[in-house]
Amino acid sequence: MNKEDRETWRQLKEAAQHGNLIFPLATYQMSGRKYSFRVNIHWHKEVEFMRLISGEFRFGSSKGEMVLKGPAIVFIPANKLHTLYLPPLCKEESLVFDPKLLEMQNYDEILAEIVPPLISGDSEIVILTPQDEVFLSLDKLLDQIFRLKEQDSAVNYLLIKAKLLELAALFYNFKILSLTNELSKNRGRPEKLKHDKLKEILTYIKDHYTEPIDLDKMAKLAGLQKNYFCRVFKNITAMNLTDYVNEYRLKKTMEDLVLTDESIALISKRHGFENQSHFYHLFKVRFGITPFHYRKLRKEDLKNKATQKA
Repeated sequence: MNKEDRETWRQLKEAAQHGNLIFPLATYQMSGRKYSFRVNIHWHKEVEFMRLISGEFRFGSSKGEMVLKGPAIVFIPANKLHTLYLPPLCKEESLVFDPKLLEMQNYDEILAEIVPPLISGDSEIVILTPQDEVFLSLDKLLDQIFRLKEQDSAVNYLLIKAKLLELAALFYNFKILSLTNELSKNRGRPEKLKHDKLKEILTYIKDHYTEPIDLDKMAKLAGLQKNYFCRVFKNITAMNLTDYVNEYRLKKTMEDLVLTDESIALISKRHGFENQSHFYHLFKVRFGITPFHYRKLRKEDLKNKATQKA
């Protein structure tokens, strides 16, 4: 990977810190939200377990997009591009942690087989449903970890680490990583090239999303024929170029709707929407509510949280 590719890859990395240096693990929960939400395509050095409890989700990776109905579990190794669409009123929990938490001070032959693929990203994304033999045991362990994480304490940290080792034992016992590693051996240079091209394009969109984004220009930038570029882009992001750019712009407007009191027209124009009616239409179709209603709901949520803390 050359210097430019490294910079592109770096910029797609999720900025959030999960946990802290002492205990690099974090849990996130979503339940009862009245509007839909999409986590933009990204990667992180930690591994992630998504526990899709209820609702109809759309999960995207380099292999395209698929619909997942809860209950389901998605395991995402380190350094894997992924995205998730969450519908209104769904229930979802995510566990994100540094796989080095599983390492022992002394060499452990079993963990030596499991941990390195998690850190390097050489294993593949795994999707499990109640039809899979391991599902109930894995789901129970994840639920225990989420409940333990609700109260931060040294004792709970030790208990969580023990549960993580149980997760590793399940993966080893059911040969989950062995199966995915066989798949990873078949990945060739074309797959890597697609990822490298995509990272470059996504970085360009991030830097220039307020400007017109032209399909011809993006295909040329990627060094691909237009039709092939469209197929590659949609296969990896689960959206066509126009939808992805609009999605990114909408996420940016959402931030300013909550963090500022500026007019909706000013915010939408600043983030690349020249036509306010088109912006309102896209926002309503995408999230199921108007920008005004979204701003009102989120500000009320923040106010209630501030009151509770006080």
